[in-house]
Amino acid sequence: MTEEQLTTAMRPFFPPDTVEEIAHIVYNYKLTLKVVSPRKCRLGTCYKNKSVITVNANLPPYMFLLVTLHEIGHFVSLQKYGLHIQPHGKEWQQEYSKLLKHFLYKGVFPSKLAELVMQEIIKPKATCSLQLMEVASSY
Repeated sequence: MTEEQLTTAMRPFFPPDTVEEIAHIVYNYKLTLKVVSPRKCRLGTCYKNKSVITVNANLPPYMFLLVTLHEIGHFVSLQKYGLHIQPHGKEWQQEYSKLLKHFLYKGVFPSKLAELVMQEIIKPKATCSLQLMEVASSY
């Protein structure tokens, strides 16, 4: 699949100002992004020994973006630091924060959501706060 085809396929899931850049990241890392049926206990997954991430299909665009960035953070940290790292340890926190900062500084988040994303950058957590999920789901 070309980067352009990937962009087209991803368009329905992401906020408009983010699709091309996410497609570029996925394409350059040779990742497979699978949009999957909703699961009860997880919103996304990154498989350690594969270049595959999954994200639940039922997420609103900004939640879909945040979950995708969370999972890309896992993938990048595994590539950089190896399989021995903690899933939500300092390596993942660093990579996830970089991704969030990049999109925050591009101004893709609405102001109320941007404030919550800034808090997430300062101290990334394994799961999104309920407030972040509610605000991200409202757009």
